Amino acid sequence: MKETGFYVGSFSRQPHPESLRALRIELRDIGLGNGILPASLESELRSLGSEIPRFAFDKDEATRANTEEIATNLPPFSWVKRLVDHAVECQNDREGEASWNADVHAPVLERVFRSDRFGSQGMVDFRCCPSAQILPAYKPRDAPSKMVDFCLFIRPECGSPEEQAIEAICHTRSGQSINHTDLGNFCKHPIALPIETKRPGEQGDNATLQMGTWHSAQWRSLRRRRAIEFLPGLIVQGHVWQFVASKS
Repeated sequence: MKETGFYVGSFSRQPHPESLRALRIELRDIGLGNGILPASLESELRSLGSEIPRFAFDKDEATRANTEEIATNLPPFSWVKRLVDHAVECQNDREGEASWNADVHAPVLERVFRSDRFGSQGMVDFRCCPSAQILPAYKPRDAPSKMVDFCLFIRPECGSPEEQAIEAICHTRSGQSINHTDLGNFCKHPIALPIETKRPGEQGDNATLQMGTWHSAQWRSLRRRRAIEFLPGLIVQGHVWQFVASKS
């Protein structure tokens, strides 16, 4: 980060904290797809016409029981197929960013973080927030106010010490917000991860600028929180989800 904004680096070239390195390795392993699905699903998925490669099914005796246990909430194959079909339709019809967000990206996030369309499964939830403006106190000098499309946030339990601490801190912060934006419940629910989306074929530089400006402002609102080693983010362009991170 710089006083007037940020600069773009590479994970392979720039030094970064061990916690970020460990997360990147874990995400890389998941991305490779080796043994991420229970072996018990292979026959069923094959019969449904799936072309999932064989190496994706965990047949290792040392790990398969754990894979079976953590994969109890997988979406039905029919749901996944409909989602993929709809994403392909959005691409073929050259749909705009708003259509991708509403019809493809939001359903994925709902499936992960909510028990139904309206209820979160735990402390972590998401919201669509393309109108979330950066507070002037945290905006990089001479930078335009850049927004992102979604944010994951933390919702502390009602009446918990965490909720009370946030309420007390907010009275001393710009916009009386725990975050660098004062949109709705972002005033009281800490933002954990922003997501910037673009339709396929759009310039990736624009997404990088928006994410970088957003993270830069978030770091400015966290100047006294040195225990935070990095901020994560996602840039989604059509079918491709890319992990990004920043440090102060």
